[in-house]
Amino acid sequence: MPTRAYETALSQSLRDVADLLFKRDSLSAELVRKLAVIRSTAALSGEGWKEEYIRDVARRIFQPPTLPGAICLVLRVVSRPLSPVEIRDTLLEWGYDLRKYSFAMSVVHSCLKKLIRRGTVVATALRDGSKLYSLAEVSDGHKA
Repeated sequence: MPTRAYETALSQSLRDVADLLFKRDSLSAELVRKLAVIRSTAALSGEGWKEEYIRDVARRIFQPPTLPGAICLVLRVVSRPLSPVEIRDTLLEWGYDLRKYSFAMSVVHSCLKKLIRRGTVVATALRDGSKLYSLAEVSDGHKA
């Protein structure tokens, strides 16, 4: 197979993977939105006995992603730059279990630094020295 054919096949495969990842992330975002509706409806209806079921749904939504993956999902769904505290608070609000970390903020900061090194997340410095984080743009126009 000529080199040009390999390059074409590789380019198409990379585009396919990027598209599939975008679709997967869109589905994850929709799951998070549905979970919020379920929680709100259960709270309004007084269906406290369903809380364990809701926790199980939240575990199933957030179990697959690692903490860096969950942070990326937060940044994708919220779609505005966030502080590390806002990221942590959103993870907790969505039901991501941070209890296994003795210092959750330290772990969030470490994950953000790792995601920046990978080129997945970008930091914007504010005048007061604090930073806001957002997903990096990739060449195909999607967020990382």
